[in-house]
Amino acid sequence: MYSNDKNVSHSGEGRLVGNVISFVIFFVMFAGGIYALSFWSLDNAWIPSILCFALVSLASPFRCT
Repeated sequence: MYSNDKNVSHSGEGRLVGNVISFVIFFVMFAGGIYALSFWSLDNAWIPSILCFALVSLASPFRCT
């Protein structure tokens, strides 16, 4: 597709570094949430569960655009 004599079909080009940085940040948050579950036990369930839920919830809705 052309608009104003410019090819706009590749509108996401040139954002690789930003996408990689965003992916790394949010993947670390997601992995940290999963890692928090390794501290979960019946005596200590609230803190790891809340931490996991918060980190995974923060990391989930973001997309690299």
